[in-house]
Amino acid sequence: MENKEIIIAITIIAVLAYLYWQNRQESLNTLSPENDTKLKDLQNQVQHYQKLYQQKLTDLETSLLNLAKQKLKGKKEAERLLTDLEIKQEYEKKNTNLEELPPSPIEKWEGKK
Repeated sequence: MENKEIIIAITIIAVLAYLYWQNRQESLNTLSPENDTKLKDLQNQVQHYQKLYQQKLTDLETSLLNLAKQKLKGKKEAERLLTDLEIKQEYEKKNTNLEELPPSPIEKWEGKK
């Protein structure tokens, strides 16, 4: 008889411990309205900052591309100017009269605009 009573007592204690643990888990899983509001506010802030970060990243990428385009354009213009100067210098070596210089490639190109 004693063994049955001990087994019943242990079983009751185990069931009570299980029910307590299950109730505790449910209370941890449910948020109070105040905590729920705070959580939603934090989620909104995170989304806002993610959008700002993405916009900043896009702006920086665009700026970098524009800078690269400017550098390439500047390099092409510099090459044109250098070619023009070389042509004028060669012509000056051959002729001392500067009034007879042919139009530069840049001047021809600008005339086409």
